[in-house]
Amino acid sequence: MMTALDIVGSLFLFGIFALNVFNLNGVLLDSTVEANVWVIAQSDRNSISETLDHDFLKVGYRKGGVKIDTIQCSGSAVAWYGDVDRNGTLDTVSYYLRADDSTRLERRFNGSAMTVRTGVTRFTVTYQDSVGNTIPVASLPSQALALNVRGIGVHLEFTNTGQALNGSQTEAYFERYYFPRGLRP
Repeated sequence: MMTALDIVGSLFLFGIFALNVFNLNGVLLDSTVEANVWVIAQSDRNSISETLDHDFLKVGYRKGGVKIDTIQCSGSAVAWYGDVDRNGTLDTVSYYLRADDSTRLERRFNGSAMTVRTGVTRFTVTYQDSVGNTIPVASLPSQALALNVRGIGVHLEFTNTGQALNGSQTEAYFERYYFPRGLRP
């Protein structure tokens, strides 16, 4: 009888141990998937930042006068002139959220649009003068104030566009201030 009780007790303890091992395996799998999703979001952020860095540092390059397209500029859109591709011709570049899909950030280069990122939750643009003071967007149509723009701040937040993990989505944030040489007097 004692042997049977030892076997039952051993099976019970083995069952508890096996459940803990399976639970640990599930927890490790969840954290691995979560870490991979986070790495993908950060990788997306880095590729977007490279595109924005390339474009925003070319604002006003080889262009005299007003370098910002004050008609299209707002708190959630920006447009400018400059020789972005360095071929000697003036290019027009703009970034904006689409009107029909406000989570899609688009880049328009010389009239042709391409999607930069989907899943954007916030895209704001600020404009600074030479000492870092913010220039109100409403005053940008004034050519005198548009000539004072020396810096552009870009704030971008987005979520992963795939399936939410455990009911939560991975978010990434990008914020940078550009003071391109083309905006200097």
